[in-house]
Amino acid sequence: MESPSEQESGNLAKNLSSSVELIARSVAGLLAIMYGVGLLVLSIHEAKFGILQFSPLRTRILFVGFTFLTLAALPAAASYYEFSYFGPLRPIVENTDSATETQRGLVLSAGFFVTASLIAGFVYALLFVHQPSEGGRLTLLWGPLSLVALTAFIFLFYYFARTFPAHPSRVALLSWLAAAIMFAAFYALDHKFSALIAWMWVVSIVFGRIQGTRDKLRYFLDYRSSFELVLMFALYAYLFGSMEARYGGGAPTRITLYLSKPAPLLPSGATTGSLIDETDQGFYVLADGKDKALFIPRSGVDFVYFGSSDGAQKVK
Repeated sequence: MESPSEQESGNLAKNLSSSVELIARSVAGLLAIMYGVGLLVLSIHEAKFGILQFSPLRTRILFVGFTFLTLAALPAAASYYEFSYFGPLRPIVENTDSATETQRGLVLSAGFFVTASLIAGFVYALLFVHQPSEGGRLTLLWGPLSLVALTAFIFLFYYFARTFPAHPSRVALLSWLAAAIMFAAFYALDHKFSALIAWMWVVSIVFGRIQGTRDKLRYFLDYRSSFELVLMFALYAYLFGSMEARYGGGAPTRITLYLSKPAPLLPSGATTGSLIDETDQGFYVLADGKDKALFIPRSGVDFVYFGSSDGAQKVK
């Protein structure tokens, strides 16, 4: 017969073993999701440049998947912890009238636009490639106009919160109209930023649907969920090409190759292009003025400078 101390040690060992097994399964599942997402996003992105075959065993795939999940966690966390329900929406959040549940959900989803815009602004400033010359005078007005628009949107929702109990359907319609006008204004200022806001909003919808489903796997197997998932990945694939490569994005990196022998479409000697991807076999390079990538084997390259030819001359 075991003593109490031996039983306690045995239970502790079983609990520790089950905990380790649970952590191992969770890590394996997370890595599988990261790999699958990264592979899908990279495949869609590189197909635009005619790259249909590449090495599937690369750390970049996991890095891309990690960035996707990290960014998706921001609107998901805001929705889960109710950070998205800022001050003006609080009376609507606390309204438990079952008769207005549908209108309440519509107003809250429209109100999430402010939170999505704030998160998107931080992410856009940190992770995206910016080319001010393309924006003209709108670039200088982008920040002030955005703050004015968001402030007006917040005060508008103060009015919606006061009138919601008396006119729930009207407020639901007006809230979505206000969100649509706001989105159109951001779209006029910057297409990529508006697409990032839309992606944050779609992620919050997907997360809410998953959270409200008892059988999580059933959500992904339900054909009605395919539109939301396809839209989420399509928007991210669109944004991926403008994100800094060092942060897990797909923006091309300027590169100078010193070729040991001439290559098609590229002159011999030092040539500058945009690096789309790199594998153990070679480099996928987009030559200036071309829309399809060119594969250059490593055997045909003597030296590589990660920058423009002007920078390479300064190094010399």
